[in-house]
Amino acid sequence: METKGNSTQEIIFEIQESVEGGYTARALVYSIFTEGEDWEDLKAMVKDAVKSHFDRCGNGLGLNERRST
Repeated sequence: METKGNSTQEIIFEIQESVEGGYTARALVYSIFTEGEDWEDLKAMVKDAVKSHFDRCGNGLGLNERRST
């Protein structure tokens, strides 16, 4: 999630299993894509990719995670 002041914006990712193994994650609105070998690795890679994306844009960022089942 991106946090600016009191405003919070949710970043939604499409997660797919890769044919080579592992998972891929693609943000639906932003140009963010990453992959991981398992679910825990993917979560860490998504957090890093989001932080890197917004650091490049010069925006402040606070990350929270929520997993839908």
